[in-house]
Amino acid sequence: MENIKKWNEKLNNFCLFFAGLSLMAMLAVACTNMILRLAGRPISAAYELVCYFGAVTVALPLGYTQIKKNHIAVDIVSKTFPPSIRKVAVGISCLLGMAFFCIAAWCVGERAYTLWAAREVSETLRIRYFPFTFGVAVGCGLVALSLLVDFLALLIAPGEEGK
Repeated sequence: MENIKKWNEKLNNFCLFFAGLSLMAMLAVACTNMILRLAGRPISAAYELVCYFGAVTVALPLGYTQIKKNHIAVDIVSKTFPPSIRKVAVGISCLLGMAFFCIAAWCVGERAYTLWAAREVSETLRIRYFPFTFGVAVGCGLVALSLLVDFLALLIAPGEEGK
């Protein structure tokens, strides 16, 4: 189990690095556009680039966020459950979340493949933007993987409630 956890963490850290690069690129485009706008020469595709980088910046670190439990959790009701029922509820939550993100990864990946096969390009820059779409699919897949690891840890380690 420890090997799976380490592999999952390394994979998510790798994607977190690229999300950071995407964030820096988004910041560079936005700041450059603001400066050039003052000079009367804005970047025509700034909105397009910021949107593409924003999608990757948000999607790639989702699995890392799940590993570190940095997301919000509303557990007002579940805190009152006995530990055994809480463990079952957390397990069901992991399975449902995993199913959702597997479906999301599949659908977004199919869309990215369609964009790739059709040689679709963006309107302003005329660049192929399927890599950004694949990035979102990878982010969804990594959340599903992290939820699977959480579920397996819940089954293996008695007494842990997904903390």
